[in-house]
Amino acid sequence: MLDAVALLPENLSQLRQVQNFWPKMIKSYGNDVLQAIRRGLSIPREHCPTQAVMKMPVAVHKVRVGRLQHYVQKRCELRQIDPTLVASRREISTLVLAADARQWPIDSVLLRGWRAELLGEELQNLVRSNFTP
Repeated sequence: MLDAVALLPENLSQLRQVQNFWPKMIKSYGNDVLQAIRRGLSIPREHCPTQAVMKMPVAVHKVRVGRLQHYVQKRCELRQIDPTLVASRREISTLVLAADARQWPIDSVLLRGWRAELLGEELQNLVRSNFTP
């Protein structure tokens, strides 16, 4: 869908040029897609949502998320639990961003209930001591 928006096709012939838009999809939804693109283009720029800007450099964010993923992995290995069941990358990323924004106390699923019991207070201490500006 993003490819269609980037190319801004004006008719079905141009829509056929969009990668990953199969003929059957174009036959079923082509006119609706073109209409949605036209509607989007008619919205004044000031009414369009802006892209969120991450205040932390992407490289720093990646390192911090990686560190927490490693910690979660080590804690889960001790109990023979799949780490992805305990903490998704998105949940860890949210925790890192909240810490960077100084949103204490952080309301994270990783810091509540059975996950907090598994990961321990060390997770919160790790985040507080290493990731807050």
